Amino acid sequence: MKTTNEKIRNSSGIILLCLLLAYLIYFNFSIKLTGYGDDNSLFLEPLMKNFSGDIGAFLANRYQTWSARLVIEFFVLISVQHYTFWRIGNTLAMFIIIAMPALMVRKKLPLAIGLIFSVTLFNQMPLGMFSETGWISTSVNYLWVLAAGWLVVYPLLQLANGKNVFILTYLLSLLALVFASNSEQMAAILLAFTAGCLFYSLFQKKVNVFKFIPYFIINIGNLLLILLAPGNRVRLAEEVPRWFPDFNKLSLFRKIELGYSSTVRNLFFDGNRLTLVLIVVLIIVALKKKAAIWQQIWLWLSLALWLVFGPLQQTLAARVPYIANILSSFNNYGTTFQLSELATWQAEIWLTLALACFILGVVMVMESGWLKLTAAYLLLIAIAARMALGFSPTIWASGMRTYTFTYQLFITTVLLALADNHKFLLKDLKKSKLMLLCAFVFVCFGIYLILQNLYTL
Repeated sequence: MKTTNEKIRNSSGIILLCLLLAYLIYFNFSIKLTGYGDDNSLFLEPLMKNFSGDIGAFLANRYQTWSARLVIEFFVLISVQHYTFWRIGNTLAMFIIIAMPALMVRKKLPLAIGLIFSVTLFNQMPLGMFSETGWISTSVNYLWVLAAGWLVVYPLLQLANGKNVFILTYLLSLLALVFASNSEQMAAILLAFTAGCLFYSLFQKKVNVFKFIPYFIINIGNLLLILLAPGNRVRLAEEVPRWFPDFNKLSLFRKIELGYSSTVRNLFFDGNRLTLVLIVVLIIVALKKKAAIWQQIWLWLSLALWLVFGPLQQTLAARVPYIANILSSFNNYGTTFQLSELATWQAEIWLTLALACFILGVVMVMESGWLKLTAAYLLLIAIAARMALGFSPTIWASGMRTYTFTYQLFITTVLLALADNHKFLLKDLKKSKLMLLCAFVFVCFGIYLILQNLYTL
């Protein structure tokens, strides 16, 4: 029997879910899609002019000459021809991305509160990245893929905990995986996540190995499809002279370093707003639970490094030669780091320190041992997923959109930390249902105003 408080809590969450969906419908159906960027030049025009609208012929040619994202681009091609299809799909994708994290921690964090945090943290992402190459192509390649990834994660977690998964949910997750793993970054993330779930299941002796096998087959199959695509080699030959003429001269080590330094620099050295909000949220949690100084110190150090090498970098660089020297170490090859020269290690050391402080801060603020390991694992996957761009000559040309999955993993990890500390947070939040509702509406309106300036509505 549910208590009155539980019923109120559940109804509040459902009301907020409905408000969120209504808001997303309004937003996505307000956008004026005029076919610009890649939406038009790479998809709609070639499809109609060169292939007379034949999607199969278009995709076969793309696989041979450009890309292995056959499943994803099938939906891009449908979307550039039928805007209503895209509007519905993008509404569902954004709804899943915001709602799923809150739904998955609802046993510890009330759904209404989880939604407030989820939508607020999502709002901190640099949302302008979704307009970089065209609204449709960018959103289908990243937002839709991310949403599909969430549909894969839920049943995997159920299997890892030895729970039964409804057959329709299981089959839907496999179909979602076919779509999601057609993206190189998401394929790597989901492969690592599936392996982690299987390991946890084996360790807890809740073994259901056979149900994990289809996930590995689909994931590895899509990775092979990508690796063996003739179009990738053709594309590489075209993009190297255009975007990164020296790319083929880079060693394996230099490509790894390039991916690592560019990723961590964006998170901690470029004044990233999302990182700041995540750090501040974690500090509030640490203060709320009255964590020991040695547990809090990592978060305060992380905040200090974000400030010094972020918004204050130019001011401090003009007064402190050491900081100016570190900042000058960054270049198009990552940094000037050389294993044989200790003097070139400085930028790499500070980058690693900033990342390590953040990871330690997240781990220290958590209560559960398994959640600590999970958080660290997810954050490392997040970094590795973006590091893979070091093997692409378009690492700089691809823009901010390549951080989408990294940002979402960071957001999810912080939401896990909030859920793990629910007993410290709910003391005050339970008393202010109306405030939460007002905050949610305010946040949604804020998102709309921000996006209205970024996209043509």
